[in-house]
Amino acid sequence: YWSGGNPFHHHQNIPRLRRALGRVDTIVVHDPYWTAMAKHADIVVPSTTSFERNDFSGSKNDPLLVAMPQLAEPYADSRDDYTTFSALAERLGFGEQFTEGRTAWEWLVHLYEKWAAGLDFAVPSFAEFWAAGHVELPTDTGLTLFEDFRADPQAHPLGTPSGRIEIFSEDIDSFGYDDCAGHPRWYEPAEWLGGERARRYPLHL
Repeated sequence: YWSGGNPFHHHQNIPRLRRALGRVDTIVVHDPYWTAMAKHADIVVPSTTSFERNDFSGSKNDPLLVAMPQLAEPYADSRDDYTTFSALAERLGFGEQFTEGRTAWEWLVHLYEKWAAGLDFAVPSFAEFWAAGHVELPTDTGLTLFEDFRADPQAHPLGTPSGRIEIFSEDIDSFGYDDCAGHPRWYEPAEWLGGERARRYPLHL
């Protein structure tokens, strides 16, 4: 069961991924597009895009929490993932445990309010946040990477074998790879503008 994203876009070994998927009895995929993952599915559930549902977005290091209001109605019979999972949970007999009695919109409100209650600074109400479109978050301008290590390397070693910044890795070097040494070095890419192929095929993407 796969919902959200396309592993063929970023998997490190696509041939191996294809072989693994061929061993699965049934593959169900939520996707609004005919992606490589959707093409390998037995059942494709048409899901909405981010333009067709309400959401908000942010990450640990972002200075903003951004509202993502729905801009268009879902296309044809597509449904947002929460609606699909809620329906499945209902059919399987645990709908109430999954939804906790909340709609997708009520979950957004709940999660925002729960997040806001745990902060040590004030943020607007959910209604104010949604109307404004974003909330500005305080940033730690005094952050210094590896500050403890720089102050006292002995007391605060890094997570490397030596506890220090390493330019050479004995572990990687021990693999004996032809295309990955234990230290930084230049390897000519299979395709690049300085290669032989570029003389005949100069288009570079």
